[in-house]
Amino acid sequence: MGMRIAIAGALTFGLIVLSLGLTSAAGAAPAAHSANVTAGTFNESLNAPAWNSGNLCNATKVGSQIWCSYNGPSMGRGFGPSVKSQCGCTQALSYNFSTDKKTIYISINNLSSRENTVELNFRGNQNTVYLNVSGCGGGVLNLTLLGEKNTVNVNYTVSSMQSTFRLFLDHNSFNAVYSGNNDQSITYFSGVGEKKDLCPYLNTSRTDTGTVSATGSWDVQGFVWANGLNYTSSVSWSSLTGTGFHNYVGYANVTELFCGWAATPPCQTSHHGGWDPSNGARRAE
Repeated sequence: MGMRIAIAGALTFGLIVLSLGLTSAAGAAPAAHSANVTAGTFNESLNAPAWNSGNLCNATKVGSQIWCSYNGPSMGRGFGPSVKSQCGCTQALSYNFSTDKKTIYISINNLSSRENTVELNFRGNQNTVYLNVSGCGGGVLNLTLLGEKNTVNVNYTVSSMQSTFRLFLDHNSFNAVYSGNNDQSITYFSGVGEKKDLCPYLNTSRTDTGTVSATGSWDVQGFVWANGLNYTSSVSWSSLTGTGFHNYVGYANVTELFCGWAATPPCQTSHHGGWDPSNGARRAE
């Protein structure tokens, strides 16, 4: 069966909070692009994102490799070349990849912790994704992947990133290394019954694996294996491997999951208070 335990802390639909002593991780869940936003459903084709497009980068393909790079201002305070600002509001950065058997390199440098959010979607099988985030300021990142036998490798040298990763279908692998401080992430694994629009589906998430290590401090990684067979387990915490300190990993099993694409909410321009990533997150009732 393999290891099937993953995270909990406290989970709410639309808002995820990981609690552990003095540390916590909070991030808005991606807005659902399916017709149904209640737990247990996911129509992955209805209102899917526009594939192989986005404002994060001008993706280039060389053979079986795809390259996507974003470089913001050196101080992480202004706007990058493809980000539109209006009245204190910033459009989220996004890109949607649809491909098979490719190696995808994504490099993100110098996000603004106050203004920049990144939404990434992947559809396809047997892809390998390398996601590197660096720079002075952190931000919010939501990643959704639908496919089989994919590998997502995450490397953060930036601090204060709040991340949500959702890997759907089966035989997927997630690997993360956090070299910054206060990087806090949660990763969900779940099967999807595509013909029946079911999520989570059966217990195919048991085929998914996750690894993490940290050399920074106060980094938290949560793993959740979702299933449709009523198998649950309480959160189990342990210290992360690596040379850092006060780094933790949590594992748990759940039977309900907020399933949907990582969607870019509209820019809010009615006031000058900046963009709130929770504005675009529809919550399951």
